[in-house]
Amino acid sequence: MDYSLRVFKIGEAMAPGPISFYLSHWDQLEYSPHFIWLAQGGGKTILINTGLPQDEEDLEILNAACRACHPKNITVHIPCKRRIG
Repeated sequence: MDYSLRVFKIGEAMAPGPISFYLSHWDQLEYSPHFIWLAQGGGKTILINTGLPQDEEDLEILNAACRACHPKNITVHIPCKRRIG
């Protein structure tokens, strides 16, 4: 059975270095894109890794937690045109 797999970038953030480099780069922020994948085939559509919260209030809760855990101003940004729904 054939399936197609598409990827969609749904957001981006500057994240602490250890997100990208295991236990190093603690004092650096690295660009971190966020993606979801859509698999289709055999009469099925499957959304894989639903990613970041789409609701503004939930996203602000995530951003507040990020800011509280890192001395630099880290926030996740999801462009309106990338929102689902």
